Amino acid sequence: MAAIEAAYVPPILRLFRRQHAADVSVWFPALNGLGRVGALVFAVHEGQAVFVIGFIVGIALRTVLLSQVVWYRFGKPAFLAWQQRRRAPVDAALDAMEGV
Repeated sequence: MAAIEAAYVPPILRLFRRQHAADVSVWFPALNGLGRVGALVFAVHEGQAVFVIGFIVGIALRTVLLSQVVWYRFGKPAFLAWQQRRRAPVDAALDAMEGV
């Protein structure tokens, strides 16, 4: 179980370094995370504390990966565009003041 969960660390680090996730599916970490939630419920029901801890770690790693994919694919470009739109009137005002 530790090796399966640890396998999510390299993609998380790679996405952090690259700062984009155009080649990573949103569905894979989302559906995989939902599967881990189901496994967590079963492990809690069966009283398997070791598996509960492992599944919680797995859910956390998948949440980080999913958050990165969503941010780099959808949030970051929208945020940068919003920043640019917000900055445009200020830049225009500064240009007008320099011309005076």
